[in-house]
Amino acid sequence: MKEKTIDYYLFRYGLMVLEFPRWCINNFQTTLNQDSLSYSEKAAALVGSGTLGMLDYFCRSSIPHTINNSFNNLNVRVDWFFKATKDDVKEVLLDNQYQSIVNLGHGSNDNMDLYQSDMSTDEIKEIYGNRARKKGFWFQFTCGGEGGFPLGYYVMENPRRNCLFFSKSLTVFEMSYNGLPDVCLDTYQGDLNG
Repeated sequence: MKEKTIDYYLFRYGLMVLEFPRWCINNFQTTLNQDSLSYSEKAAALVGSGTLGMLDYFCRSSIPHTINNSFNNLNVRVDWFFKATKDDVKEVLLDNQYQSIVNLGHGSNDNMDLYQSDMSTDEIKEIYGNRARKKGFWFQFTCGGEGGFPLGYYVMENPRRNCLFFSKSLTVFEMSYNGLPDVCLDTYQGDLNG
């Protein structure tokens, strides 16, 4: 995670408001463009929050644009699931075209809020069973630093490196400032022990 320097505070309290229109346009444009991409591999972005939460991500942050561009640069198309439910998560888990998963919303390392419910790492493990592990990444845009194994631990190949999360509670602004989650179990536990 980036340190809170003078740039952080200048951006947060001075320049961020000027960024809102650009973020909003970029977020919507890159999300709507996903349907026109013909990549064979797909990533699923699961947004568990209701309408106000979605507006928060799409109008007050750069998160959707960051997600879309990061995967598109790897020739991966992003399918967005708004107001994601447990059924949506199950569909994504069992579909081999989805090699990467992103979840946005409230939660912790081992839990994500979905629309009208939540889901834990243990529930995901039960649904996924003994299937071949997915080769991509699981990005958690939730608060972190508490809870057990990350959500994708029993789904992703090399989960100690490919399940990335934030190591503490963050606001939507701080997620925009930091970009993609950059902590995995190896670095997180290394920081705790070292």
